[in-house]
Amino acid sequence: MTPRQGTYVISAVNLIAATSAISFVGYFGRRTIFIAGQFFMGVFLFLCGLSVLNEWNMEAFIFINLFITSF
Repeated sequence: MTPRQGTYVISAVNLIAATSAISFVGYFGRRTIFIAGQFFMGVFLFLCGLSVLNEWNMEAFIFINLFITSF
């Protein structure tokens, strides 16, 4: 995967997460989304760091995208 393709994937994930967040907030409420988002951000950031440490590059990329989604 080239850096340009990676940027496109990250941008698409960010767009999908941001547009779907509107319906999630209406359904679950802001407080629940905030608490769950903080928890999952911590989990995905830990897993991303673990992936970088073990040099699993594609897994690190996937965990970064999941981090962005939970943000």
